[in-house]
Amino acid sequence: MVGVLDDDERISPDWLAQILDAGTRYQADGVLGPFTPILPDSASTWIKKGHFYDWYRMPSGTPVPVTAFRFGNVLLRGSVLRSESGPFDPIYGTTGGEDGDLLCRLALKGAKLVWSDEAVVIEPIEAKRANARWLWLRALRGGQDFATHTLKGRYGEVGVFRKWAFAVKALLQVMAAAVLAIVLLPLGVHRAMYWVFKISANIGKLSKYLGWHYKEYA
Repeated sequence: MVGVLDDDERISPDWLAQILDAGTRYQADGVLGPFTPILPDSASTWIKKGHFYDWYRMPSGTPVPVTAFRFGNVLLRGSVLRSESGPFDPIYGTTGGEDGDLLCRLALKGAKLVWSDEAVVIEPIEAKRANARWLWLRALRGGQDFATHTLKGRYGEVGVFRKWAFAVKALLQVMAAAVLAIVLLPLGVHRAMYWVFKISANIGKLSKYLGWHYKEYA
């Protein structure tokens, strides 16, 4: 088995035991777990209220949806990982998104990837990332990653109709999110900003049709 963490994450004392147990109990080829973000004291109140760094969680043993793949807290069967060349695709070297691509490829080949809600890691959020600009750009890149995987068929077969329907849907979501951001602003900046970042994510989807990808790691 191969365990992978982001370099800024910190494990709980029983992390390894929990994630190994889940792999055995659910006879899985891979196990993904949650992370708890820790914001710096300097973070703005609206950022603290918005939970923008949280990742949704699910009951242990639940098959992880392909749209929720993340590599920061994962255990994979070595034989399954070695079955993929690379295993990461170097095309994602400066943009990110290689983790979702790899896990999608494994899932499409039949790998069983499940969730362990007990295998928690801690992720301190750097002060330079606790701001609207970073969240906007991360949402943009997330939308681009989602579009890339969609158009490559990672989430299902893609024909001409689905390709353009995807673009139309993203455009409608930009407009709807803009309205909601304005309407909800009186109820709190954090509520409005949630939809502002949805605008960014959908702009990211549309930007893929122009052949541009934000190079976060350039």
